[in-house]
Amino acid sequence: MVLGCYAFLQRSVVLSILLVILVLGYGWTRPLYAQATDRLDVSVSVLPNPDDLGEGTWALREMGVGWQGAVADWIFAVDGLIQAGEGEQKEQELWRGELSVHNATSGSGGVGLRLFHGKSHFASGDLLKLVESDRYRDDGSGVVAFIKTGTAQLTGAFVDSVANIGDDGRLLLLEGHVDRGKLEFLADVAAVRAQPVLHTPASGAYTTSTDQVLASLQLSYLCTAVPLTMDAQVAGTYTDRQTRTFRYRGGDGAGALRLGYNSRSRTARVGGTMQLVTGTDGFRSVLGSAIKEPDSWGAVDVRTYWRPSENLRLQGQISLDGPLSELGAEVWQRFARGDVRVGFNDEEIRVTGRARLEKSVVAQLSTSLQYRPESNYWRVKLDVKDRNSSTWKLDHARDENARRIAIGMALGWTRWQAVWKWSALYDPVFLLRCECPLRSGSISASYGYDDRGRIEVGWTQTPRIELSYRLKL
Repeated sequence: MVLGCYAFLQRSVVLSILLVILVLGYGWTRPLYAQATDRLDVSVSVLPNPDDLGEGTWALREMGVGWQGAVADWIFAVDGLIQAGEGEQKEQELWRGELSVHNATSGSGGVGLRLFHGKSHFASGDLLKLVESDRYRDDGSGVVAFIKTGTAQLTGAFVDSVANIGDDGRLLLLEGHVDRGKLEFLADVAAVRAQPVLHTPASGAYTTSTDQVLASLQLSYLCTAVPLTMDAQVAGTYTDRQTRTFRYRGGDGAGALRLGYNSRSRTARVGGTMQLVTGTDGFRSVLGSAIKEPDSWGAVDVRTYWRPSENLRLQGQISLDGPLSELGAEVWQRFARGDVRVGFNDEEIRVTGRARLEKSVVAQLSTSLQYRPESNYWRVKLDVKDRNSSTWKLDHARDENARRIAIGMALGWTRWQAVWKWSALYDPVFLLRCECPLRSGSISASYGYDDRGRIEVGWTQTPRIELSYRLKL
């Protein structure tokens, strides 16, 4: 354990020294190319030592650094995170980081490059969502590069290890996008190849593997005479998957069509979208989600809205996917000093309201109610904001198992924040944070656990000390 902590501390020091050298070198030459986007972020997290809880000792568990700056027409960004291992993997550290650079004038043309490790890779922009960026591994590294002209962009990506639905493997992807105003073309070609994995149970050894090649073409059309949009996509895959009991080799196809009427308007009285997806039974991108139920012919999703008046909006949603279906609606009424929203679907009912008060200590009052009949879950939230930009929060959630209460405050004039949570099943959770604004940035310190407004998480987390520093150059 001592060697593991020492190694983690050693790597943290090396990372800090490299960052200091980078910032100092940047500071010496900065007058030549000063930009308003320059910033530096440093954060450190310290937790009680899990092997010496009774001794009251603490250990450095996490350190993160981030820097963004500009040189001439180029924008650079560096982001890194080191986490100490826990449990059986306490001798191993988890690294996450990325380095990106792109031309600041890439709105009309330019190039960009992103190197990363342990972070999301690339998400395709098609209707079927063939490649999802959250399918990544903590030990995966890769590169994403793009080149852009006035109307076209070509993007390439390579990741040495991705988390797909079979055995993990390498990803090679190429995406091209052409925007001609009324017409847009999007083409994707990707290949996933996994190294064969040997399994040696007592019943006998066997090998598994997953390889797939996929291609997709999507056409989008915008009609200016009538506020109508159309997106059509066809895609095909060839999969070679070996499991313990069977081997599948074959090609499959799928298609998607989306029609929209006033779908991008914020002022139209009537509008909505309809999307239809269909495909063969064996179609499934190893880096995407299922597009339909295996026994169904396809899926349909319809979303529509109607504004009978300027301050009233009605919207509905119907989703059909074989045996699955979803029905939802929402009513939004706007008043002179606030608004009210009432929405429901198959799972829950939501009511939210907001009021802006005048000639009162309270500047704004917000409340929400959420109820799920199936699990008898309900949640009530109340937020109060005063004239000094201070916020007071009350969050109460209850289901069949336990009741959870969270009380928080954030004092605007001193930037103090305090949160306290109570549950019948767990020990109380708290957070204390103080942020001090500086002339060119800020520094903050906190003790406890920050759930970022999610009352359901963080009940078993150990309190920690977090220090962060932000410098705007």
